[in-house]
This record gives sequence, C-alpha cells and structure tokens, in this order.
Amino acid sequence: MKKFFNLVLALFLMVTTASASTIDKAIIKSKINKSAISISVKDLESGKIVYEHNSRKPMMPASTLKAATYITALNELGKDYEFTTILYKSTNNELIIKLGADPFLTNRNLKDMFNTARNKGIFEPKAIKFDDSIIDNTEWGDGWQWDDDLNPLMPKFSAYNIDGNMLIISVDATSKDAPAELRLKEFYPLTIMNLVTTGKETKIDVTRNNSISPDIIKLEGTVDGHTEISIPVNYPKRYFIMRLSDALRSRKLGYYGNFTSTKLPDKNVYVVDKVSNSIDMATKEVMQNSNNMVAETVFKIAGGHYAQNTGTIENAKEMFLKHCKKIG
Repeated sequence: MKKFFNLVLALFLMVTTASASTIDKAIIKSKINKSAISISVKDLESGKIVYEHNSRKPMMPASTLKAATYITALNELGKDYEFTTILYKSTNNELIIKLGADPFLTNRNLKDMFNTARNKGIFEPKAIKFDDSIIDNTEWGDGWQWDDDLNPLMPKFSAYNIDGNMLIISVDATSKDAPAELRLKEFYPLTIMNLVTTGKETKIDVTRNNSISPDIIKLEGTVDGHTEISIPVNYPKRYFIMRLSDALRSRKLGYYGNFTSTKLPDKNVYVVDKVSNSIDMATKEVMQNSNNMVAETVFKIAGGHYAQNTGTIENAKEMFLKHCKKIG
C-alpha cells in the first residue's frame, strides 16, 4: 500500500505538465500491476481529462484518500497553523490545560510545561482541569477495524494525544531457551503474559482479547537480541492523565485531586506556558509516511475550524465536500 500511496503522490506532482507517456513510465517504475491501478486526471481550469486508466473500475481508495483529505484540511487550517497545548492558571488557583489534540505532544513536553509552572511559583493548585473541546471523543476513524486494535498503524486518537498514543515494550534476549526480559518504557496498568523465549530469530506475536481482558497482552515467540514492540494505548485519556501525574510528581507541584473537563473561561485566567508544533510536521507524517492517527486528527481539527465548533467527522466531511465543489 505504501508503494501505491507514493505512486499517487508522484502523479500529483507531475500531472500539471506530464504527458501520458510520462505517467505510464511512473506506473511501470512503481512495479504495481496496471490492472490494480485506477487513475483519472482532470485539468481544473479547462475541465478536460488529462489522463485516464481504468477510470471507471471500482477500487478501494484506502490510504490514497489521505492525499485528498489532507490537502483540504491544510487549505482550511492554513500553512502557518500550529497544534498548541496551553496551560492556564485561574485567579482562584485552578490550572486548566487547553488541549490542542497535538499528535506530536510528548511526555517530555508536559514535564517542561509544569517545570515552567513551578518556576513561576505555582504550587498546590486547587484543581486541574482539561478543556478537551477541540475535537469530539470518538476515538476510532470512520471505517477503522475495531477488532484490529493492536495494529500500530491505527492507534486511537483524541484531544488527549500524547506520545503518539503508543506503548513501547522493550524485549531483550537472555540465555538460550530462557524467557526474554520485558519492560514497558512508560508505566501503564497493563498485564503482559511473557511467552517469549530466547532463540535464533526475532519473531513475536501480540494478542489481546478485548471482550474478556482488555488490559492483558500476550506476547509469544522468540527473540535473538533487542527489539521494541509498539502497542496502541487502549484508553488515551487514562494514558494522558498518567503522564500528567508523572510530570506533576517530578516537578513537586503537590496535586492529589481528580482531573475533570471544563470549558476555558473567557476571563480571570492567564497563560502559564504552552507547547506548539508546526503543521509542517503533520504534512510530512501524512503525505510521506501515511500516518493514520495524524491524518485523522488533522481532518477533525480542520472540520472544527470550518464549523467554528468542536471537530467531528461530520463537519470535516462537510468542509471536504464544500472544497471539492468550489474547485469543480
């Protein structure tokens, strides 16, 4: 699929000046069977068809659809858009984190943010709350396979994105035929059944039965050295709160209360610190690496920007269709 996705991007770059023979050469170079490819290229100004191949043959668009949805989202958000997570303090000593659904936010970012809070003399806040209204709480993308939840290419996504919403399990060989050594890079309430032994090759299967035990992961197979396994987080908000708790403890802010959701007040709050990441990072992840979580997050954020409301797949689709109608 990645070869197919790269072929589509190559065609996008060449269609404005390419002849039919140039496009044919790009298809041949991709080494994809022509019967598995459907193409229709249209000049937006003249309305004329520039190139066609199997144009009426039904195909599953799969990841190639990102090339269209992302361009629409980028058009809505603008090339200068930034994913921004902001820490506010209210006049009654409450901390409010306005989440930006930043797909590049990290545990390190949270620690730095609360280090700034401590340096500004903030200790023992009365409450810590989240404004998570940037996108809705539906954590699966449209058409995603809910029973494929261990697929590292399809982690859940939400306003609470952090560390790519992935758990990293380190697996290390020990002595021949002995159990491997496992370690979670960041603590998470997860039971790991270790059936991995030290062998002559690294071949590990990961399984989970969500209907019976969603917090139990079984690893079985062999390992011949060091490897890392990425597991999508099953509860992104819980994972975010755990990383936030780590940051609070490490910076000795003395908070032991609950975390609740709220809407950021219009007054009586001021900015303590913020973390921002450029939309350019998302462009590379989506258009070059075909990253599902980033693509889905950006599409919803753009939908919310378009509707001036919480981002949903419905208003993102409306934005997309309006853009398509505008360009003909």
